[in-house]
Amino acid sequence: MKFSDFAQSAYFKAADFATPRVLTIQSAAPETLPDGKVKLALLFAGEQKKLLLNATNSATLGQLYGENVEACFGKHIECYTEKTTGPSGGIVDGIRLRQTFSRSQSSPKKPPSGGLLLTCGD
Repeated sequence: MKFSDFAQSAYFKAADFATPRVLTIQSAAPETLPDGKVKLALLFAGEQKKLLLNATNSATLGQLYGENVEACFGKHIECYTEKTTGPSGGIVDGIRLRQTFSRSQSSPKKPPSGGLLLTCGD
């Protein structure tokens, strides 16, 4: 038994993604934190915890899906950890997001082995 077993949180933390996971974005809503700051929180299909978006992850989603938050609903995203600089200047694990493709989403075309892939209209 560990103390951390009893420290339940409504939000994902970096340790939750020690092994990268692909999740489906279900919805998003503003969350007011105890310090009064408001952050956007993502809810994923089949998950109880939410992911509070920092500036880096908000920018990533904006680059992938545009500025309309609803455009990312139903999309698959890979959540993983990466070493980053924390608020106090030390190195910490941070949650990062990257695009992933599923069979239901279009994926990049791969050239045949040893050849070139030329496409028109893509």
